[in-house]
Amino acid sequence: MAQIQLQKRTPEPCIRIRHVGPYTEVGPSFQAVGSFVFGRGLAGPEARVGGMAHDHPDETPAEELRYDAFVTLAPETLANLDLPIEHEGFSIEAGELPGGEYATLLHKGPYEGLAGAYAELFERWLPSSGRQPGEGPCLEFYLSDPQTTAPADLETLLCLPLAE
Repeated sequence: MAQIQLQKRTPEPCIRIRHVGPYTEVGPSFQAVGSFVFGRGLAGPEARVGGMAHDHPDETPAEELRYDAFVTLAPETLANLDLPIEHEGFSIEAGELPGGEYATLLHKGPYEGLAGAYAELFERWLPSSGRQPGEGPCLEFYLSDPQTTAPADLETLLCLPLAE
């Protein structure tokens, strides 16, 4: 079994693009939010790229899945932006990553393996943990740059919200 850790997270401000449809088609949303933030020099040392998966793909039709591609920003940076704004055909909005307790799993490997990592969290760890999933979205933090990292070496931190 993969190593699952418990982590308390505080809410974090971010900007996001909402994608509705199959999770496998979120790439353009990431490209657009990334070009907006990094192209304008808005990212400070705290900036992290990630996603919020709002729906379980086994329970929601693929065309209705909601996913937010995000970049975390310093509160003062976010406060100085006039949002929402259109960029490359996408609506960029202010958002917040929810705080609370999370079960985390570090996935190493290609993004195609994320479904297996989620299965580890939901199907193996959660039933034996005595815990229940929380209300918020699952968070994904992309710790490696896919432009400069081999797929086998990519690292993604998955965060499953837990009920109190």
